[in-house]
Amino acid sequence: MGINYQDEASGALQLAFYGVSIEAQQLSVHLTCRYPIPVTEDQLLTGIKAAMLPGMTLTVKRRYPSQVTDPTLPFIQQPSAIYAADTGLDGTPVTTTGVTYARALPNIIAFGPSFPGQKGIAHKGDEWLQFSDWQMMMQIYDDSLLAVGTGI
Repeated sequence: MGINYQDEASGALQLAFYGVSIEAQQLSVHLTCRYPIPVTEDQLLTGIKAAMLPGMTLTVKRRYPSQVTDPTLPFIQQPSAIYAADTGLDGTPVTTTGVTYARALPNIIAFGPSFPGQKGIAHKGDEWLQFSDWQMMMQIYDDSLLAVGTGI
């Protein structure tokens, strides 16, 4: 389809099948797609439409445009530095493919630490978190709230 997009910041395009329905003798295939920040919806839809067979239609049910926040802003640097100090790991912010509350307000970020070995563990039937990771998360949250509350 020519939609094999990817970039360093947001990774590769994700296209996932999640359902099929039949209504009024019409088959509908339900997909979800998350595409890299520099890709436009028009680019993506053009590629998909070009691969469709005659008689097929495409309906977009929901749109969530990409949101990008400058990682050099102080309100991003501060929790990144706290993460690095508490864990001894690289605190460089990473992107998420999910939709968060951060889209609802200006100058807000979704802040939730993740640790090595945790990629792809969220929102699944066997979602898990090691107790030691939970303890570290509580330390990071505590230090972050203290920094925000005291202006440190």
